[in-house]
Amino acid sequence: MGNKDQTTNVRLELSTTSERAAVRRARHALATLDELHGNDRVSFNARLLVSELVTNAVTHGATEHRKHVHLLAEIVGHVLHIEVSDGGPGFLLGQDDPDPPDPGSTSGRGLYLLRTLADRYGVNDQTHRGQVWFELDL
Repeated sequence: MGNKDQTTNVRLELSTTSERAAVRRARHALATLDELHGNDRVSFNARLLVSELVTNAVTHGATEHRKHVHLLAEIVGHVLHIEVSDGGPGFLLGQDDPDPPDPGSTSGRGLYLLRTLADRYGVNDQTHRGQVWFELDL
């Protein structure tokens, strides 16, 4: 995260079994952050990006039975920082300016949305946990 000297105002952590219901659980956990209420744009973008990243984690992450998906959300100053990790091998983000997904496709929107909606984003390949993070300015 940008400035580690700031004090964390809010920290939310969720660890859930890697299954389709993990997406709903992550969205519901994020909805408990009162600091997002009243900021419709950030709230919507955060829920959408968490949904996409958790879906990717469940679909492409660690394949061992009953592995977990982990969500970390922190609000520090005027920044919402979110990490999703899945215990998988991780990946490279690839091109910085991807083409928009095919409108007729049923997949392939997650990383495009991440690049389009997040103020900052990346992959933490030092953890070897398949961790993707993003930040939204509040």
